[in-house]
Amino acid sequence: EILRRHDPERILFGSDYPLFSPGKERAALSNLLTRIGIPPQRVMKNGAGLAKRLQTAGYPGLTPSPRH
Repeated sequence: EILRRHDPERILFGSDYPLFSPGKERAALSNLLTRIGIPPQRVMKNGAGLAKRLQTAGYPGLTPSPRH
């Protein structure tokens, strides 16, 4: 129900590695999404898009930490 109530573009895949295998968890999520009618590729690409936006835009209002 949680997945159905939210826009697929706002759902991220994450794993509890090393507790659980990311590959197995990704497959399980893909199967679940398919069963409820959400194309898995819509969700699986979201993390990469978020990471790219954060790399280019950063966190507004925060100063990056100095690199050592």
